Amino acid sequence: MKDVNTKKLKRVNGKTLLVTVDASKMKHSGYCRCPDGTDIKPFEFFNTGRGFQEFWEKICHMKTTHGLEDMVVGFESTGPYAEPLLHFLRKRKARLVQVNPLHTKRLKELQEIQILDKENRLYSGELLSHNLQEIVLRRKNGTIVAIKRGNISSIEFPALPDALVTSPTLVWEIISEKAGRHKVEATYLTGGLNWKANYLAIIAPEGNFLNLNSWVTVNNTSGVAYSDATLKLIAGEVRRVKERPQVRMKTMMLDVTVPMATEFKHQPLFEYHIYTLPRRITLKDDQEKQILFLTSQNIPFRKVYTFETGTGHWRWDRRVGPLKAPVKVTIEFKNDKESGIGMPLPAGRVKVYKDSEGGLEFIGEDSIPHTPKSEEVKLHIGNAFDIIGKKKHTEHKEITRHIFENTYEISLRNHKQEMVTIQVIERLTGDWEIIQADHKYEKKDAFTLKFVVDIPAESFRSIIYTVRHR
Repeated sequence: MKDVNTKKLKRVNGKTLLVTVDASKMKHSGYCRCPDGTDIKPFEFFNTGRGFQEFWEKICHMKTTHGLEDMVVGFESTGPYAEPLLHFLRKRKARLVQVNPLHTKRLKELQEIQILDKENRLYSGELLSHNLQEIVLRRKNGTIVAIKRGNISSIEFPALPDALVTSPTLVWEIISEKAGRHKVEATYLTGGLNWKANYLAIIAPEGNFLNLNSWVTVNNTSGVAYSDATLKLIAGEVRRVKERPQVRMKTMMLDVTVPMATEFKHQPLFEYHIYTLPRRITLKDDQEKQILFLTSQNIPFRKVYTFETGTGHWRWDRRVGPLKAPVKVTIEFKNDKESGIGMPLPAGRVKVYKDSEGGLEFIGEDSIPHTPKSEEVKLHIGNAFDIIGKKKHTEHKEITRHIFENTYEISLRNHKQEMVTIQVIERLTGDWEIIQADHKYEKKDAFTLKFVVDIPAESFRSIIYTVRHR
C-alpha cells in the first residue's frame, strides 16, 4: 500500500500541471491548477471531437505558459460519459488518473474569497465547502475556519464565473448591409404571462334581469417588467408544447385597475378571438393586475329547475328503492346583441349575486367555457331548497326473455309561494319506447326523455310512465 501511494505521489511534483475533469452527457467541466497556486477558472467544453481539441489546446497552453514539464489529468470513475474523452487523451499519451468525484467538486471550489461578518471581521481564504449552515475556508497559513451563515454580512468573490449572468440578457449578432444605427423589431414567445376572465352577475331585485360585469386578471411572472405596453389577450384552445414549470417562490402584488369607460376591442384571429385594450398599461414583474373587460346591463334571463335521477336501466332500478335527488337551479341567458352582450366570452368563473334590500347576497357560482356570440350561457348556481323530487320504480314485467316493461312514478312537491316550472330529465339505455305516459314528453335523443311540469304554489304533481326495453 505504501509503494502504491509513493507511485501516485511521484506523478505530481513542482513541475506538474494538475487537471481535473467532471464528465457529463453533453458538456464536461475542466479545471487547471499549477503548483504555485495559479489556476484557470472552471470552464466547459462539449463532449465532441472539437470540444476535446479545444480542451487539449487550453491545458497545453497553460502548461507551456507557466514553464511546466508535465501534466496529470484526473477524471471521475463514475458513468460512461468520459470514455470518448479518455480515448482522445490516451492517443496523445496523456497521463491519466482516476479521482474521487468529491475531490473533483472540491477542486472546482478552490477559489479565494473574502467574507465580512457582522462584527466587521474579514476572513480570506480558499473555499473548501459550503452548506446551509456554514462556509468553510482554508487560510493562506493552512488553518481552517468555519463561518456561520447567520453571521455573514457580505461575501466578495475575485470575479464572476463566465457563465453567470446577473440580469436577463440576449446577445445577437446582426449582419447589416449598411453601417450606422438601425431600428430592430424583435418578436418572440415568452413564458410566465397568463390571464383569466372573472365574471360578476347581479340579479335585479325585481324581474328577470341581471347585470354582467367582467374583469381579466393578468399575471406576470416572466421576470421582466413591461412599461407602457399594449395588451392583447387571445381566447381559445391554443396548443402549446408545455415544459416543466419552474417554481418561483415570490410574493405576488395585486393591482386592481379602476374601471374606465374604454373596454377591450374584439376581433377574430384565425380560429381564436383576440381582445385588445385600447390604452397602454404597465405590468411589473411578479404582479397581478385586474382590468375591466366588459359591462352589460339589464340582460333578460330564465330561471330553470331541473330534476334528474341518472341512468334508467331496469336491471339497476329494480334493485333499489325510491330515489331522492336535488332539483338543480340554473340561470340561462343568450349571448347576443338583443340581450346587451353579443361578443365572444372567454372561459372563466361567474359569481352570481342577488340585489336584496340595497345589499348584494351571494347565491352561487359556476364556470363557463369559451362561448361564441348567439349561444346560450347556462349557470348552475345551486339546488332548490323548497322543491323536492323523488323517483320510484313501481312495476316490472318480463314480457319475453328479452323484452321487459318498467313503470316509474316521479313525485314533485313545490313548497314555494309561487308557481314553478320543472323540467324532468330521464336517461334511458338500450332499445326503448314509451308505452304509456300521463304527461306530455319529448324524446331529446336516443337516450334522453324530457317532461315539463308546471306546479302551482304549495302543490304536488306526479308523472307516471311505462317504458319497454328490448
